[in-house]
Amino acid sequence: MNLLSKIQTRVHSEIGARNYDYFKNYLLKNDRRYQKRDPKKFKTFYDINGNEVDVEKILKDLLENGFAVVENLYTETWVDNAYKQVMAHAEAFKKGKVKKSSLWSKDFGYEENLLSTGIVRFYNVDNKIPQAKDFARNELLKYIGELYYQKKLTLQTVISQYNEVSKVPCRGYHIDSHVDQFKTFIYLCDVDKTNGPHTYLKGSHKNTEKVMKKLHESLAAQISGEYKTKDSTGLSDKDAKKLGFKEELITGKKGTVLLVDTRGIHQGGTLKKGHRVVFNTYYYLD
Repeated sequence: MNLLSKIQTRVHSEIGARNYDYFKNYLLKNDRRYQKRDPKKFKTFYDINGNEVDVEKILKDLLENGFAVVENLYTETWVDNAYKQVMAHAEAFKKGKVKKSSLWSKDFGYEENLLSTGIVRFYNVDNKIPQAKDFARNELLKYIGELYYQKKLTLQTVISQYNEVSKVPCRGYHIDSHVDQFKTFIYLCDVDKTNGPHTYLKGSHKNTEKVMKKLHESLAAQISGEYKTKDSTGLSDKDAKKLGFKEELITGKKGTVLLVDTRGIHQGGTLKKGHRVVFNTYYYLD
């Protein structure tokens, strides 16, 4: 049972879904992100140029901002091949040659609910694309995630996502999970301000009072069943702005890797032109 499930069970069965003080104390007790670590004990990793990866800086960025950017982990040839294969599967999808799937399936396939927003998302792409399997097995990225949370991570799934310009905007500001999820992304094409960069409210992953109350509000909606009729993990632009965090548009050249604490508030930027292609892993805390 993951931490979110434990909180749901304890809050619901012992003191009710609306007890904010219990939720806050329980969450703080189980949050290991800001405990001290000894950099001398960090493992050593190297990028494609033979340079040592600065694990300490990546960890610092995650702790301070809620996200970190890593360059030079994959060759241009590797990225180009990954991009071509995602695009080939997108073409196969358009011809009706790919079946439906979901986050909870183990099979390769597409997510139907996102199609109206100009998104073609494939789940379990490591079953089809060798580079996706490489990305999912990247020891550095998983190590940093475990170093950050100071808990073991389990890979849920690997997706590829193709975004194109759409009249219907993609999902606005939201959190993916209240406490128990970690994501990595790699841009498989250049991403600038016009073609949907990952957008994050810097510092919104921290245990501030405003954020804690918003987390509890959405969790209470889940427990009470209100999430069936409203997006319990979403925020309006107005509510997001009220929290006072700086918006960061994370642009980058193809091959740029992002590590993200998805308890922070984020969204995929709206595409104004071109397209965006990524691999994305979902990790959950044991």
